[in-house]
Amino acid sequence: MVGLSLGEAYADEGRLLQAWVKRYGRGGLSAGTLRVGDRLDGHRARLLGLLEQVGFLPEMRVEDSFWQRVRAGSRLRARLCSQVYGWALGARIGLSWCLVG
Repeated sequence: MVGLSLGEAYADEGRLLQAWVKRYGRGGLSAGTLRVGDRLDGHRARLLGLLEQVGFLPEMRVEDSFWQRVRAGSRLRARLCSQVYGWALGARIGLSWCLVG
């Protein structure tokens, strides 16, 4: 665990993570550190772009929807990262998100 961000009850995890990354960047981790997330984070193209911008490799499931295929560049790169580092998603232990350095 590198950092912790707390918010009000039922706070949006994506917004908490975005605020944390804007404030602390990678938090002292080396560039290319995997940021393992769940499928819900795979829908947040701006958050994925921010994670890439500070040097994380976002790894999470990103899938086409029933009506629309993935078009955002950050989501396409996260899907590719998931194909390469898919083992990391299976290796996380009951956390809503984790960092693998």
